[in-house]
Amino acid sequence: MNGEGAGVIDTPPTCTVVPAHMNVGSYPITCSGGLADTYQFSFTGGTPTVTKAGQTVSFDGSAPAGALVGGTGVETATATSGLAAAVTVDASTTNSACSLTGSTVHFDAVGTCVLAANQAGDADWNAAPQVLRSFSIGPTQQTITSCWTPSATR
Repeated sequence: MNGEGAGVIDTPPTCTVVPAHMNVGSYPITCSGGLADTYQFSFTGGTPTVTKAGQTVSFDGSAPAGALVGGTGVETATATSGLAAAVTVDASTTNSACSLTGSTVHFDAVGTCVLAANQAGDADWNAAPQVLRSFSIGPTQQTITSCWTPSATR
């Protein structure tokens, strides 16, 4: 004040501060101390609240193109929180068209495969909104070889 700088303070006040990356909760901030010949210090405390953070989940890469019965593909997902995301077969899949073993998608039947990416959250992260991915599984081409030989008759 009045053009004076911090040099007029003999002992600066100290305050508790919420460290970065704190867990969810409330953390009181209190200040105390501070001495100066020409100033008197007064403090008002506060209590910031750290809440759960939002996150999203997305599939890695693009959906399989040209999926045919009997084939396989790999499907993984990533959450913006860094927590592990899960991929599952959604109930809206038609004709039991696909199944999962780990991250390998098996193309089991002609139909629409619908996969769901999820991340449930934890103490510091809210659950991510579910993301769906769908793709068609077509029939494999069949090759028919005939063993019939026409007989020659006259």
